[in-house]
Order: sequence, then structure tokens, then C-alpha cells
Amino acid sequence: MFESLPKMGGLIRSNIPKFRLPPEVIDEEFDVIVDQGVNLYLNHPIESMKNLLAQDYDAVFVGTGAPKGRELDLPGRYETDQVFVGIAWLESVAFEHIDSVGERVLIIGGGNTAMDCCRSSLRLGGKDVKVLYRGSRDRMKSSDWELEPALEEEVELVLNHSPEEYIVENGKLVGMKFGVLEWEQGENGRLKSTKVGEVVIPCDTVILAIGQENSFPWVERDIGLDFDEWEVPVVDPSTYESTISGVFFGGDSAFGPKNIIEAVEHGHQAAISMHKYCHNESLTERLPYGMNLVTAKMGLHEWTFSNDYGYENRLEVPTVPMEKRFKDINIEVELGFEPGQFKKEVEKRRNREEKEG
Repeated sequence: MFESLPKMGGLIRSNIPKFRLPPEVIDEEFDVIVDQGVNLYLNHPIESMKNLLAQDYDAVFVGTGAPKGRELDLPGRYETDQVFVGIAWLESVAFEHIDSVGERVLIIGGGNTAMDCCRSSLRLGGKDVKVLYRGSRDRMKSSDWELEPALEEEVELVLNHSPEEYIVENGKLVGMKFGVLEWEQGENGRLKSTKVGEVVIPCDTVILAIGQENSFPWVERDIGLDFDEWEVPVVDPSTYESTISGVFFGGDSAFGPKNIIEAVEHGHQAAISMHKYCHNESLTERLPYGMNLVTAKMGLHEWTFSNDYGYENRLEVPTVPMEKRFKDINIEVELGFEPGQFKKEVEKRRNREEKEG
């Protein structure tokens, strides 16, 4: 018997804005899984890994994410109520506890959470929204497909600025002080910063998106589960098995904040490992990465396909016009391809790869 620890899309539902991933899509995906006969236990918190392992489970998979946002404890931090931790702020927006922001918003950080925060701010009333990062653009952790829509929506990206102080006057947040940095490569090959100036940027709201951490208060430290220096479980990167036989981890809980598609892949690979584990097979003997064997009897004409080669550029994914997308935070921005467009784009990509290969 397997045990998974799902939250019915909890972190996906609350940490990714609805304009990027509508709840209806999450529900549809979960229904496909549940309809296959999976036993789903909601409102069923796990408070002790030791107690869980004492139950009759052959394998356990943990995919609880990295739900704890990092603080930035600088002077003035607790003199105002307009400084928020990004991951918690997104949850409050998702559950409609927060429905507005100040007109001037500063997002501190350069990852995907920062992109979600700045784009959400625009939809909650932000007029002047800036993302500030202490390094250069090429060092930002946000994916290009996350950053580009934010820039398209006219979020201002301010680089090489390191936060130093929240400026609060009479209990009201009015700005934030930053050190302006220059970077050079040191003798050991690592980049070294030099402060070359200071600047105060006016703002009404600050949202911190400087990283996320695991939170494992329910995992005892005397059960044979090893953690690394960042309090992340030690996990085999190919089998996803922890230092406890039969206990597997995946997603942000094991490898830190990444994209959803990577977390899904972790779950896929861990499922293969759990299947092998329960059948006393070697966890390391697996198909080459990316290979999937599916048997099917195909007729002659099912093997045929168009070999026409298209020289035109790849189609851009259709999106909601800029003047409409900010009217409601629930409006999904990327519309996707129509069936005909999708088929044409897939064929174009396949033929190009065959021609180039």
C-alpha cells in the first residue's frame, strides 16, 4: 500500500495566481487521478513521520513543497503593516483575504515567486510596480517564460540594488533604501560586490520574494532520515529515495523551489521507484531519461504523416489583450492554441527536428 501526502493542489492552488493556472484546471487534473481509484484524505494532517512509518505502508512519498517564505529583517520591518512575505501574500490573495495593494509596489527578489507577486500586484491596483534584484539579469532565478510576461505588462526591473532599510514615517511605509552595487570577479573566481551608492525608492507596499524554505516540524530527527545543511532531506537524485528505505521525496520539499512541471516529473520518477521497491526490483535499473515504452498495434496508415516543412516561425501562444487582462485577477492570460493551430505547430516542430537531425 502506498501513502502520498497530497493537499488537493494546496500549494499549487494558493501560490500560483489564477490568471496563470485556473482552479478549474487543477480540479480537472485531480479528478483524473482520483477517478482511477486513489484514496484521497482531506483535512487529514500528518503530525508525526514516526507514527506514519509505524503504519502498514509499503512506501511513502512526501511532496509537501517549500511553504515557508524567507524574511528580510531590516530596520523598520515591524513599524508598518505594509511589508509582506511573498509566498504568504499570494496565499492571502488566493483566498481573498487581500484584495488591494498600494499604488507604488516594490517586489524584492528575482525568482518566479517575485514574478507572480508583481503581476498580481498590477491586478490588485498597483500602478507603479518594480522588481528589485541585487544581481544582474543573467543571475536571476526566474524562468524566461515567467519574466517576459511581467516585462510585457510594464513591470520595471531594477538590477544591482541591495535592500538596506524600510523607510517608515509616522507608522506609514513611504519608501525603501537600497545600496547600489557593482560586481566583479574575485581571485577565487566568485563574484564580489562593491557598494557604489545609495538610493531611496518611494513605495506604499513591499513584498518579499527572496526565497522559500522547507518546513518539517512533523518529521522527527531520530528516525534515520538525514538532512543537509539547509535542512533539506538527503535524497538520491535519480531514484528520489531518502536515507530511509521506502521513503521518497519530490518537488520543492526535496530540491528547493523549482517549476511545477519539474515537481510533476519528480512524482513520476518516484512512482517508478516505488513500484520497483514494492516488487523487490533494483531502483537504479530504469529506462534512459525521457524514454517511454508504450505498445500499440498500428495500422499502415497510422504510421503515415505529412512531411511538409514549414519555414515560418513558431506560433506565439495567444493571450488576452493587455487592456482586458487587468480587469479581474481570475482572467487567464494565456489562452492556448486552437486544435488546428496546435496540430500545425506540433507538425512544424517535428518536421524541423527531423530535417535538422
